[in-house]
Amino acid sequence: MEAIFGGDMYPLENIVPQQDGYKAEVKAIADLMDELANRFSKADFSKVEELHQRMTIIQQYESTEHFKCGLSTGLLLMKEAYEYPLNPKED
Repeated sequence: MEAIFGGDMYPLENIVPQQDGYKAEVKAIADLMDELANRFSKADFSKVEELHQRMTIIQQYESTEHFKCGLSTGLLLMKEAYEYPLNPKED
């Protein structure tokens, strides 16, 4: 809780996905980047690297928005459950 409050929590940098295909996809991307580095000129490959970096930035923006949406939805559900009367008042 203190890390969240103090701004010391960076989920995008600290959390590694645990899905089965994640590591294989990371390796496939690295292998493809190596292949393209060998195939293209330095100028052309720098454009590929720029594209990769920009796509990563977009994915971080999207992940942030997904997190905020999920968190706010969860908080609203908790609020609704907390405010739901166990014994409804009769008129």
